[in-house]
Amino acid sequence: MSDPLYSLNIKKGGGFTLSVQTPDSVSEFSLSVDQAKILNRRLVQHLAEQDRVSNKKKLSDYLDRLMVTVPSAEVWVGAHKKERLALSIEKPSFQVVQPQELLMSSIPVTQQLYQWVCKTNPSLFLGAMRPVERVSWFEAVRFCNSLSKLLDLEPVYEIKEDQVWWHVERDGFRLPTEAEWEIALALGSPKGGERSLQREDLETSSESEVSFLEHSGSDALTQIQGQKLDAEELSQYAYFAQYGKGTKGVASLKPNQLGIYDMLGNVWEWCWDWFGSYTPIPKIAPKGPEKGTTKICRGGAWNRDVWFLRSTCRYAERPYARTSNIGFRIVRSKNDS
Repeated sequence: MSDPLYSLNIKKGGGFTLSVQTPDSVSEFSLSVDQAKILNRRLVQHLAEQDRVSNKKKLSDYLDRLMVTVPSAEVWVGAHKKERLALSIEKPSFQVVQPQELLMSSIPVTQQLYQWVCKTNPSLFLGAMRPVERVSWFEAVRFCNSLSKLLDLEPVYEIKEDQVWWHVERDGFRLPTEAEWEIALALGSPKGGERSLQREDLETSSESEVSFLEHSGSDALTQIQGQKLDAEELSQYAYFAQYGKGTKGVASLKPNQLGIYDMLGNVWEWCWDWFGSYTPIPKIAPKGPEKGTTKICRGGAWNRDVWFLRSTCRYAERPYARTSNIGFRIVRSKNDS
């Protein structure tokens, strides 16, 4: 049975009539000016709610297609002590246990999605399907909260001026931790499941065999001759300085084995963590230091060369910084979805 159709009409000589049309009949009712105002206000509210529900459904469907599962894992992160290309801030390597599955967006947040949620687009390199950039870390966490509210999820972050608290029990969207980001990168390579074994094998390897590049899609361990990196192979998965002049549309290159695009290159990606030194102690779902002055970014960018695309490469930036080579991607805890 179809819903009745309503129309509000101005009467000649003043006043209003409300017409109600059903499949079987049409009825008219006289209304005073005050009654018409009340009815009009309620109709506007009703239409706005219909739009909200419709937009929520569209957004929910889009995000359902966007999110991919990152399995729970026990993985080595950080650079091994013999990795000659690694900086001291990338060492030592240590084991991380990620006990729960994670939902991660298969692409960085696009300008289209950011505009939809925040009603603004701060990016320098404009394009609906390019990654949003020139967003600070604080703006990224606010975006996560706003997106959660649009979908009637409980926002993960409590924000008061320049302080942010993460409520882990809440079900909304958030930034990945540095460990979650590196685990998604490691498990996304064909040899990702063997990464723990690979790290143990390094203990008995010669120094010349240890220098390698791990990247987002092809073999997890790509051998390097001296300082020469395999940029040609990497360019199938990552967009970086040798090829880039500004950002590129997301998902333009190959995904990794988990179906995640642009893990390396295009834009650096904000992580939750404050920057801090690594320790060799194994950790369960680490979230980084409790305080600091700079936030971790991962993955390299369109204006960085291949050295910055190593899986262990760490970059830190002030949380208020807005640059044309930093964006972000979103995650949700799988058990809360």
